[in-house]
Amino acid sequence: MTRRSVTTDQTHALARLATDVARLRREVDDLADLHTVTAAHGRALEELSAVVGRGDAGRTSVIPAARAISSGQDEVDGEEAAPAWLTVVDPAAAIQWLNELAVWVPQVWQPYLQTKTPACWPWHADVVAELLVVQHLWTLAAGDGAAPDALAAWHDRWRPGAARRVERRMAGCDRSFGRHKDDQHKENVYDVACLDEVAEWWATTHGSDPAQPAPGLTLDDSR
Repeated sequence: MTRRSVTTDQTHALARLATDVARLRREVDDLADLHTVTAAHGRALEELSAVVGRGDAGRTSVIPAARAISSGQDEVDGEEAAPAWLTVVDPAAAIQWLNELAVWVPQVWQPYLQTKTPACWPWHADVVAELLVVQHLWTLAAGDGAAPDALAAWHDRWRPGAARRVERRMAGCDRSFGRHKDDQHKENVYDVACLDEVAEWWATTHGSDPAQPAPGLTLDDSR
């Protein structure tokens, strides 16, 4: 009986097939534990949401209180719409939003390496708008009754995208080392104690009146 020879190409193909079958078998074995692993992650996320929702004793809560003041915001499907900084006209609402954000940014946003945002962010209207939306989404994810994976989705989906946009917008200020670079590329010293004035100025002028410059900024002539 003559034995049929197997070509080198066929040998390699069979070897690859055997490797793929072995890998597939391992993946199927791993899937057998998927339900258990998912349940464990769900419990962990529920516990994390509860801890974040409660906040640490003695610290200012980073979850904004219900905004009872009139701000022109609408509700969508029973949930309050995200604060719209670019169109806000109510100074009281703007002051509340900016002060809540000033608590949230250092406690939730800043600790991550990718979101080391320069402290002059209140003077960047588009950055404030971005941060208010991502804060709103975080508040929903960390609140009572949120889905177990809501915070995970926030970290995986909303935070990275917002971080990239904020980083691009504030690249000039990041390079200025503690100075705010305005739209004319001039460097300014800023005073973070002026948040109320900044919020009121934005709500009433939206930065469109050259006769009313943003409060809290002083042109830095030393550079």
